[in-house]
Formats: sequence, structure tokens, C-alpha cells
Amino acid sequence: QQEVALPAPSITLPDIVLQPVSRLVFHVVDVGGDPVPNANIHSPQLPNLAGAIHTDHNGTVAMCCPRLPAVFFAQAPCMWQTSTRVDGVALSSPWISSCDKEIELVLAPAACIRVRILDAETRAPLFLAHGEIELLRQSEHVGSTDFQPDTRGEALVPLIDTSGGDALTTIAHARIIVRMPGYRQPSIHTISVAATLPPSEVEVLLEPDAGTAAFRGRVVRGNF
Repeated sequence: QQEVALPAPSITLPDIVLQPVSRLVFHVVDVGGDPVPNANIHSPQLPNLAGAIHTDHNGTVAMCCPRLPAVFFAQAPCMWQTSTRVDGVALSSPWISSCDKEIELVLAPAACIRVRILDAETRAPLFLAHGEIELLRQSEHVGSTDFQPDTRGEALVPLIDTSGGDALTTIAHARIIVRMPGYRQPSIHTISVAATLPPSEVEVLLEPDAGTAAFRGRVVRGNF
């Protein structure tokens, strides 16, 4: 004879009620009011958002209400943010303190440079380099912006002073400074800035340090 414990009677738990989540909605438009798709939204106060929030084809994106107050910026190729608006009115302060209103971020065209960074001997793309563009007006340094190339060694860099200034529309020259471990540093190129769009293209060739070994060859199809 064996005793078997019977299961306890089922218990009905009270309902778990989920409250609606507050959302912060952004509309990214150009100066003519047209939507800007695939614009990136970021905030210095919310570094975890970096690269994660992009607008849809209508220039709109919504997120669960983040920690506020915070300042938000929209980025798109060859564009810069001119204002933050609520109900069509530009805010005197860019700080957003609640999720009650939809936010409109306005972007305007900006002059930009397409930079491609290559190894001078092998012409392989260098994506671990760090770049800086100094903005010059009459040989005077008036601003700067940093950039990081992608896996193709390329970067599309707007000529905007990211150290705290506005877009500079009367720039005559730009100085491109590129640094990378294992290469002669820094590589400095000064170029003349002409039209804004399409972007000027600049190729930067980095010279390897003396004594650096390099493999050369070509890929061929085997005889199978």
C-alpha cells in the first residue's frame, strides 16, 4: 500500500491589470515640412538610445516615455537640426520635460564632405581610424566636428560645429585630421569647401609606420 499526495485545488489569482504606457512621439521634418525617413534620434542625457531609434517612412518614431527632462536631436545625412517645435511653435529651450505633447524636430540641408580613409600601400579601407574636421574661415579656426568611418572606411560628415555652435554656412576651407595606431600621425589635409550638395569627396591615404609588414596578393578561383 502506497500513499500518493493529491494535487492541491487550483486557485484563481486576481487579474493583473497593465496600465497604458506613456509614449514620446517624434516627427522629423525638413524646413519645407516634408518627413525625413530613417533619421536617427539621440540624446546626450540618454546614451542608451544611441543608434537605436530611427524614424519610419513618415518621419515618425515613438518610444516608451524615457527619463526626462532631456534634450533630443535628429540626425540625417547632410542635414542639421535647426529647431525643436511643439504644436508648430519653436521652443525657446530644447529641454523636453513631459510626454504629453508630440515633438517636431526640424532639419535643414548642411554642407558635407564624404571622406574615404585607405591604407596608402594596400588601399585597404581603414575603419578603426578617428577623424576630425576643423572648420576654417579666413584661416581662423571657427569650429570642429569628429567622425568615425564605417567598415568601408567611409564617412559622410556634415560641416557643422559639434562643439556647441551652429551650422557654419560661410566656411572657406576645412582641415581633415585623421589618426590611427600603426600609421604616421596625424595625416592632415586642407581642402577648399565649394558647393554644399552633392557632398565633396576626399580620399585620405594613411602611410604605415616604418617597418610595418604588409601582405600583398590577389584572390583567384581554384580549379575544381
